[in-house]
Amino acid sequence: MKRGYIVSLCYLFLLSVLLVSCKKDKDDPKPSSQGNSSSYQQRILGKWKITSFTLVSDSASIDYYQQMEDCEKDNILEFRRDSVLIFDEGPTKCNVDDPQQTDGTYVLSADNKKLTMTNNMGYDSFTWEIVELTNVRMKLIMKSDDQTTTLELVLQKVQG
Repeated sequence: MKRGYIVSLCYLFLLSVLLVSCKKDKDDPKPSSQGNSSSYQQRILGKWKITSFTLVSDSASIDYYQQMEDCEKDNILEFRRDSVLIFDEGPTKCNVDDPQQTDGTYVLSADNKKLTMTNNMGYDSFTWEIVELTNVRMKLIMKSDDQTTTLELVLQKVQG
Protein backbone atom coordinates (compact mmCIF):
# COMPACT_ATOMS: atom_id res chain seq x y z
CA MET A 1 0.00 0.00 0.00
CA LYS A 2 2.69 2.48 0.99
CA ARG A 3 4.85 2.38 -2.17
CA GLY A 4 2.14 3.35 -4.64
CA TYR A 5 0.61 5.90 -2.33
CA ILE A 6 3.94 7.41 -1.33
CA VAL A 7 5.14 7.55 -4.94
CA SER A 8 1.90 9.25 -5.96
CA LEU A 9 2.19 11.74 -3.13
CA CYS A 10 5.84 12.40 -3.90
CA TYR A 11 5.04 13.12 -7.52
CA LEU A 12 2.15 15.30 -6.46
CA PHE A 13 3.76 17.09 -3.57
CA LEU A 14 7.27 17.28 -4.93
CA LEU A 15 5.66 18.40 -8.03
CA SER A 16 3.28 15.11 -7.66
CA VAL A 17 -6.36 12.00 -19.34
CA LEU A 18 -9.50 12.51 -20.29
CA LEU A 19 -10.07 14.90 -23.21
CA VAL A 20 -10.92 18.41 -22.15
CA SER A 21 -12.24 21.20 -24.28
CA CYS A 22 -9.51 23.36 -25.79
CA LYS A 23 -11.72 26.43 -25.60
CA LYS A 24 -10.04 29.27 -23.70
CA ASP A 25 -11.44 29.98 -20.28
CA LYS A 26 -12.82 33.50 -19.98
CA ASP A 27 -12.02 33.79 -16.27
CA ASP A 28 -8.92 35.64 -15.14
CA PRO A 29 -6.35 32.87 -14.76
CA LYS A 30 -4.12 34.74 -12.30
CA PRO A 31 -5.09 34.75 -8.64
CA SER A 32 -5.29 38.18 -7.09
CA SER A 33 -5.92 39.63 -3.71
CA GLN A 34 -8.93 41.42 -5.21
CA GLY A 35 -10.33 38.15 -6.56
CA ASN A 36 -13.54 36.69 -5.24
CA SER A 37 -12.62 33.82 -2.93
CA SER A 38 -15.84 31.98 -3.68
CA SER A 39 -15.11 32.00 -7.44
CA TYR A 40 -11.67 30.48 -6.80
CA GLN A 41 -13.23 27.93 -4.47
CA GLN A 42 -15.74 27.04 -7.19
CA ARG A 43 -13.01 26.65 -9.81
CA ILE A 44 -10.94 24.31 -7.65
CA LEU A 45 -13.85 21.97 -6.92
CA GLY A 46 -13.86 18.77 -8.96
CA LYS A 47 -11.54 16.04 -10.18
CA TRP A 48 -8.06 16.82 -11.52
CA LYS A 49 -5.27 14.83 -13.19
CA ILE A 50 -1.59 15.68 -13.41
CA THR A 51 -0.59 16.54 -16.98
CA SER A 52 2.83 18.05 -16.35
CA PHE A 53 5.34 17.72 -13.52
CA THR A 54 8.68 19.47 -13.94
CA LEU A 55 11.66 20.47 -11.84
CA VAL A 56 13.37 23.62 -13.11
CA SER A 57 16.69 24.93 -11.84
CA ASP A 58 19.33 27.31 -13.10
CA SER A 59 21.18 24.44 -14.77
CA ALA A 60 18.51 21.94 -15.81
CA SER A 61 14.91 21.05 -16.36
CA ILE A 62 13.72 17.55 -15.48
CA ASP A 63 10.40 16.19 -16.78
CA TYR A 64 9.19 13.96 -13.96
CA TYR A 65 5.86 13.34 -15.69
CA GLN A 66 7.60 11.30 -18.42
CA GLN A 67 9.21 9.18 -15.70
CA MET A 68 5.91 8.42 -13.98
CA GLU A 69 4.35 5.00 -14.52
CA ASP A 70 0.98 4.83 -16.31
CA CYS A 71 -0.60 3.63 -13.07
CA GLU A 72 0.51 6.93 -11.49
CA LYS A 73 -0.50 9.14 -14.41
CA ASP A 74 -4.15 8.06 -14.12
CA ASN A 75 -4.44 9.08 -10.45
CA ILE A 76 -7.07 11.69 -9.63
CA LEU A 77 -7.17 14.45 -7.05
CA GLU A 78 -10.71 15.41 -6.11
CA PHE A 79 -11.30 18.71 -4.35
CA ARG A 80 -14.65 18.63 -2.57
CA ARG A 81 -16.57 21.20 -0.58
CA ASP A 82 -15.62 21.74 3.06
CA SER A 83 -11.89 21.41 2.25
CA VAL A 84 -12.04 17.63 1.66
CA LEU A 85 -9.34 16.28 -0.67
CA ILE A 86 -9.57 12.74 -2.07
CA PHE A 87 -6.54 10.96 -3.56
CA ASP A 88 -7.88 8.33 -5.99
CA GLU A 89 -5.68 5.64 -7.55
CA GLY A 90 -7.62 5.91 -10.83
CA PRO A 91 -8.49 2.96 -13.10
CA THR A 92 -5.10 1.24 -12.69
CA LYS A 93 -3.34 0.80 -9.36
CA CYS A 94 0.42 0.36 -9.08
CA ASN A 95 -0.11 -1.95 -6.12
CA VAL A 96 -3.33 -3.96 -5.88
CA ASP A 97 -3.10 -3.82 -2.08
CA ASP A 98 -3.30 -0.01 -2.02
CA PRO A 99 -6.67 1.47 -1.06
CA GLN A 100 -8.58 2.92 -4.02
CA GLN A 101 -8.95 6.22 -2.18
CA THR A 102 -7.37 8.05 0.71
CA ASP A 103 -8.49 11.38 2.05
CA GLY A 104 -6.93 14.61 3.11
CA THR A 105 -7.67 18.30 3.31
CA TYR A 106 -6.86 21.44 1.37
CA VAL A 107 -6.89 25.14 2.20
CA LEU A 108 -7.06 27.98 -0.29
CA SER A 109 -5.45 31.11 1.18
CA ALA A 110 -7.60 34.21 1.70
CA ASP A 111 -5.74 36.02 -1.10
CA ASN A 112 -6.23 33.06 -3.49
CA LYS A 113 -2.47 32.77 -4.08
CA LYS A 114 -1.62 29.63 -2.06
CA LEU A 115 -3.02 26.11 -1.94
CA THR A 116 -2.04 23.88 0.98
CA MET A 117 -2.71 20.14 0.65
CA THR A 118 -2.37 17.53 3.37
CA ASN A 119 -3.29 13.90 3.71
CA ASN A 120 -4.62 11.99 6.67
CA MET A 121 -1.89 9.33 6.65
CA GLY A 122 0.63 11.28 8.68
CA TYR A 123 2.64 12.83 5.84
CA ASP A 124 3.59 16.50 5.71
CA SER A 125 1.44 19.19 4.20
CA PHE A 126 2.70 21.11 1.20
CA THR A 127 1.90 24.66 0.16
CA TRP A 128 1.92 25.55 -3.51
CA GLU A 129 1.76 28.96 -5.16
CA ILE A 130 -1.16 29.20 -7.58
CA VAL A 131 0.12 30.53 -10.90
CA GLU A 132 -3.03 29.76 -12.88
CA LEU A 133 -6.50 28.58 -11.91
CA THR A 134 -9.23 28.41 -14.52
CA ASN A 135 -12.26 26.16 -14.79
CA VAL A 136 -10.17 23.54 -16.63
CA ARG A 137 -6.49 24.09 -15.77
CA MET A 138 -4.48 24.59 -12.60
CA LYS A 139 -0.77 25.43 -12.53
CA LEU A 140 1.05 25.31 -9.21
CA ILE A 141 4.66 25.99 -8.28
CA MET A 142 6.78 25.37 -5.21
CA LYS A 143 10.20 26.99 -4.81
CA SER A 144 13.09 25.62 -2.82
CA ASP A 145 14.12 27.51 0.30
CA ASP A 146 17.07 29.06 -1.53
CA GLN A 147 14.84 29.97 -4.51
CA THR A 148 17.13 28.19 -7.01
CA THR A 149 14.81 25.30 -7.85
CA THR A 150 11.14 25.33 -8.77
CA LEU A 151 8.70 22.45 -9.00
CA GLU A 152 5.93 23.05 -11.53
CA LEU A 153 2.74 21.01 -11.43
CA VAL A 154 -0.01 21.33 -14.02
CA LEU A 155 -3.39 19.67 -13.52
CA GLN A 156 -6.26 19.35 -15.98
CA LYS A 157 -9.86 19.08 -14.82
CA VAL A 158 -11.46 15.73 -15.57
CA GLN A 159 -14.88 15.83 -17.19
CA GLY A 160 -17.67 13.89 -15.56
